[in-house]
Amino acid sequence: MNIDEEFDIFYVDLNKLEEQIAEHSFLFVQYSKELKKTQRETQQKKADLDLVKAELSLKIIKNPKKYNLQDKPTAPMVSSMVLKRSKYKAALKAYFDAQELTDSFQVYVNAFEHRKRMLEEA
Repeated sequence: MNIDEEFDIFYVDLNKLEEQIAEHSFLFVQYSKELKKTQRETQQKKADLDLVKAELSLKIIKNPKKYNLQDKPTAPMVSSMVLKRSKYKAALKAYFDAQELTDSFQVYVNAFEHRKRMLEEA
């Protein structure tokens, strides 16, 4: 999707004003629901990330030799090892991707609020 097509929905056409006013509430609700859905997914991805971090930390603490660490690794050592694990990197990427989608829908909802004011003033 090119950027012009993506944002065409926010263009106020004075020749189609009644039609745009009629559809505005429906579109606003639709995008607001998607925002809520993505916010929940982002929260879930954050919880997943925290769980992965906790599980990996516990594994490293229980078996530090496997990770080339001393018998009683410090918290910073454990954290450093967690950050290197592919499972953690995958969970972090999933969280960032979910957050990016949430941020996009927040932009859309904000744009609909701005569009509402434009339609009211037209």
